[in-house]
Amino acid sequence: MVKNALLVSSLSLLSLTALPHAQAQRDVGELYAQLCAACHGPKGEGGSAPSMLDEEWAHGDDDASIARIIREGYLPGGMPPFGGALSDSEVRGLVVYLRELTTDYRRTRDTLPPPSPDKVFQTEEASFRIETVAEGVSTPWSIGWLPDGRMLFTEKNGTLRLWSETNGLDPKPIAGIPRVFAQGQGGLYDVVAHPDYDAPGNGWIYLAFSDPLEKDGRTASLTKIIRGRLRDHALVDQETIWQGDPEDYVAGGVHWGGRLAFDGQGYLFFSHGERGRGQDAQDLTVPNGKIHRIHDNGRVPADNPFVDVPGAEPTIWTYGNRNPQGLAFDPATGLLWETEHGPRGGDELNIIERGANYGWPEVTYGMNYNGRPITETTTRPDVRDVVIHWTPSIAVCGTRFYTGDAFPAWKGNLLVGALAQMHVRRLVIEDGKVTKQEVIFSDIGRVRDVSSGPDGYIYVALNSPDEIIRLVPAQR
Repeated sequence: MVKNALLVSSLSLLSLTALPHAQAQRDVGELYAQLCAACHGPKGEGGSAPSMLDEEWAHGDDDASIARIIREGYLPGGMPPFGGALSDSEVRGLVVYLRELTTDYRRTRDTLPPPSPDKVFQTEEASFRIETVAEGVSTPWSIGWLPDGRMLFTEKNGTLRLWSETNGLDPKPIAGIPRVFAQGQGGLYDVVAHPDYDAPGNGWIYLAFSDPLEKDGRTASLTKIIRGRLRDHALVDQETIWQGDPEDYVAGGVHWGGRLAFDGQGYLFFSHGERGRGQDAQDLTVPNGKIHRIHDNGRVPADNPFVDVPGAEPTIWTYGNRNPQGLAFDPATGLLWETEHGPRGGDELNIIERGANYGWPEVTYGMNYNGRPITETTTRPDVRDVVIHWTPSIAVCGTRFYTGDAFPAWKGNLLVGALAQMHVRRLVIEDGKVTKQEVIFSDIGRVRDVSSGPDGYIYVALNSPDEIIRLVPAQR
């Protein structure tokens, strides 16, 4: 499996013969401890077999090659086959587990120094400093911009704030924001100004949030989209743009999605998580686990892919999406790119295409949080393949294409925020494929959103600490 294959001790070999090929999926951490740790070490650090943490894989470093060696073994190197003792999904779970071991080890050795105001950060193609523009805020979630250069940003607890270069952070939140379900992962999500904001009669600002509803003695919720106008420091003229049926509201504290993206042709796309009910993502009669498409006033487009399917939600554009928290149109190609939280492993980068199925929960590179496999299926003919996946999870969140001039070498690159891995990474995309990735800074906080500002700087919303920072060229 690695340069020395996945060896087992004679004790493990004896126990393997008695290991049943069980129907119930077993914890992959326990499987690793039983079958692999005696030779490769409890943390993959090596023992009688070399370390796996250097990621020098003798028989191929892609997931399929690693899985093949686990199943088939490599007897010349002392590696027995495990295919008869493990299900295919358990083999997949072990691949995820090994990726976690190597990533955890790499993070302890290769973390970048935390940013500071006087430090210059040198990346492959640009150097920058970090400036704090708003501190003392409460879990900022999304950054949006008005045409005059002012920044709007949401706080998860349900407040909308305003910042400008001239006046800094306005101490008073915008009044009139609807009540949100601010528990668990629930809260106030994306904020986006209409692309024609300055046109006569426009001035619309769009918000996504977890909408509460008392149901069966409990508070249920679903993502809701509204729009309104800023007047006298309040959101007025409010209209509901999209709201699910009350019967679709569910209790629980996870997976609302909540990202918004305009395509420049009057259509608004928004993401809706599956609310922790995985199979809902495959069910066209419910909005959960989907990317949706509507007109800017909430009307259903007549050419949506499922508009004529009996019982289907007419706003659905794609399905099989677990918890999409990044949506961004490439200004050069018009393609819609999406980042999506996997479970334990299997965070995804996808190109969103009309009517496509993205697989969740039947096709995934991840496994359950409890260490038990979900499925061995990572690709299927009727499911749109991921562009790339991140295993272990980086906990993807906001993503935007860089469109400014302050960092010319980065123009057109996709910037992706990561919560768990606490970094911003830069993706170079050519012909619909990622040709390069670079982490441009890390370990300052959980990155909730990243935005290309109208001044050309890159703005980042951080959680823990809760603040908004920006990247500015080292020489300006």
